[in-house]
Amino acid sequence: MTVISLQLRESARQDTWRLLGAAPDDSERVERLGTDLDQFMDELSRVSMAWHDRDTDILRNSARCVAEKASALGLNRIARVARTVVMLGRTEDKAALGANVARLLRLGQGFFEEVWELQDRPG
Repeated sequence: MTVISLQLRESARQDTWRLLGAAPDDSERVERLGTDLDQFMDELSRVSMAWHDRDTDILRNSARCVAEKASALGLNRIARVARTVVMLGRTEDKAALGANVARLLRLGQGFFEEVWELQDRPG
Protein backbone atom coordinates (compact mmCIF):
# COMPACT_ATOMS: atom_id res chain seq x y z
CA MET A 1 0.00 0.00 0.00
CA THR A 2 1.28 3.45 -0.92
CA VAL A 3 0.61 6.39 1.37
CA ILE A 4 0.36 9.74 -0.33
CA SER A 5 0.78 12.93 1.61
CA LEU A 6 -1.48 15.69 0.34
CA GLN A 7 -0.46 19.27 0.77
CA LEU A 8 -3.45 21.49 1.42
CA ARG A 9 -2.36 24.54 -0.49
CA GLU A 10 -4.24 26.25 -3.25
CA SER A 11 -2.84 28.89 -5.47
CA ALA A 12 -4.60 32.14 -6.20
CA ARG A 13 -1.74 33.07 -8.53
CA GLN A 14 -4.01 33.75 -11.51
CA ASP A 15 -6.07 36.17 -9.40
CA THR A 16 -2.91 37.70 -7.95
CA TRP A 17 -1.51 38.50 -11.39
CA ARG A 18 -4.86 39.88 -12.52
CA LEU A 19 -4.95 42.18 -9.49
CA LEU A 20 -1.38 43.38 -9.84
CA GLY A 21 -1.63 43.72 -13.61
CA ALA A 22 -4.67 45.97 -13.22
CA ALA A 23 -2.88 48.30 -10.81
CA PRO A 24 -1.34 51.22 -12.67
CA ASP A 25 1.79 52.89 -11.32
CA ASP A 26 -0.42 55.62 -9.85
CA SER A 27 0.58 56.20 -6.19
CA GLU A 28 -3.00 57.04 -5.17
CA ARG A 29 -4.26 53.77 -6.67
CA VAL A 30 -1.46 51.83 -4.97
CA GLU A 31 -2.35 53.39 -1.62
CA ARG A 32 -6.05 52.60 -2.10
CA LEU A 33 -5.12 49.05 -3.08
CA GLY A 34 -3.17 48.72 0.16
CA THR A 35 -6.20 49.84 2.16
CA ASP A 36 -8.49 47.48 0.23
CA LEU A 37 -6.12 44.56 0.89
CA ASP A 38 -5.97 45.40 4.61
CA GLN A 39 -9.78 45.39 4.80
CA PHE A 40 -9.89 42.15 2.82
CA MET A 41 -7.44 40.54 5.27
CA ASP A 42 -9.50 41.76 8.24
CA GLU A 43 -12.65 40.18 6.80
CA LEU A 44 -10.83 36.88 6.22
CA SER A 45 -9.73 36.99 9.87
CA ARG A 46 -13.34 37.52 10.92
CA VAL A 47 -14.36 34.47 8.89
CA SER A 48 -11.75 32.39 10.70
CA MET A 49 -12.77 33.67 14.14
CA ALA A 50 -16.48 33.17 13.43
CA TRP A 51 -15.84 29.61 12.28
CA HIS A 52 -13.84 28.82 15.41
CA ASP A 53 -16.51 30.47 17.58
CA ARG A 54 -19.23 28.55 15.69
CA ASP A 55 -21.10 31.79 15.04
CA THR A 56 -22.86 31.16 11.75
CA ASP A 57 -24.41 34.63 11.52
CA ILE A 58 -21.07 36.42 11.75
CA LEU A 59 -19.53 33.79 9.47
CA ARG A 60 -22.12 34.47 6.75
CA ASN A 61 -21.81 38.25 7.10
CA SER A 62 -18.01 38.16 7.03
CA ALA A 63 -17.96 35.75 4.08
CA ARG A 64 -20.37 38.07 2.25
CA CYS A 65 -17.96 40.98 2.85
CA VAL A 66 -15.04 38.82 1.65
CA ALA A 67 -16.98 37.97 -1.52
CA GLU A 68 -17.74 41.64 -2.20
CA LYS A 69 -14.17 42.80 -1.56
CA ALA A 70 -12.69 39.91 -3.54
CA SER A 71 -14.98 40.64 -6.49
CA ALA A 72 -14.05 44.32 -6.40
CA LEU A 73 -10.36 43.36 -6.40
CA GLY A 74 -10.79 40.85 -9.24
CA LEU A 75 -10.08 37.85 -7.01
CA ASN A 76 -12.69 35.69 -8.69
CA ARG A 77 -11.84 32.28 -7.22
CA ILE A 78 -11.84 33.63 -3.67
CA ALA A 79 -15.11 35.49 -4.29
CA ARG A 80 -16.75 32.34 -5.64
CA VAL A 81 -15.71 30.26 -2.60
CA ALA A 82 -16.82 33.03 -0.21
CA ARG A 83 -20.27 33.10 -1.86
CA THR A 84 -20.44 29.32 -1.41
CA VAL A 85 -19.67 29.75 2.30
CA VAL A 86 -22.52 32.28 2.57
CA MET A 87 -24.92 29.87 0.88
CA LEU A 88 -23.81 26.86 2.94
CA GLY A 89 -24.10 28.91 6.13
CA ARG A 90 -27.87 28.78 5.62
CA THR A 91 -27.92 24.97 5.45
CA GLU A 92 -27.37 22.16 7.92
CA ASP A 93 -24.46 20.73 5.92
CA LYS A 94 -21.69 21.44 8.42
CA ALA A 95 -19.19 19.19 6.63
CA ALA A 96 -19.54 21.08 3.35
CA LEU A 97 -19.47 24.40 5.20
CA GLY A 98 -16.29 23.43 7.05
CA ALA A 99 -14.62 22.25 3.85
CA ASN A 100 -15.45 25.50 2.07
CA VAL A 101 -14.39 27.70 5.00
CA ALA A 102 -11.08 25.82 5.05
CA ARG A 103 -10.72 26.30 1.29
CA LEU A 104 -11.54 30.00 1.57
CA LEU A 105 -8.92 30.48 4.26
CA ARG A 106 -6.32 28.50 2.27
CA LEU A 107 -6.98 30.60 -0.83
CA GLY A 108 -6.76 33.80 1.21
CA GLN A 109 -3.53 32.70 2.86
CA GLY A 110 -2.10 31.62 -0.50
CA PHE A 111 -3.04 34.94 -2.04
CA PHE A 112 -1.32 36.97 0.66
CA GLU A 113 1.75 34.72 0.60
CA GLU A 114 2.05 35.33 -3.14
CA VAL A 115 1.62 39.09 -2.70
CA TRP A 116 4.29 39.16 0.03
CA GLU A 117 6.59 37.00 -2.10
CA LEU A 118 6.21 39.43 -5.01
CA GLN A 119 6.89 42.39 -2.70
CA ASP A 120 10.15 40.81 -1.59
CA ARG A 121 11.43 40.44 -5.14
CA PRO A 122 13.83 43.10 -6.37
CA GLY A 123 12.72 45.31 -9.25
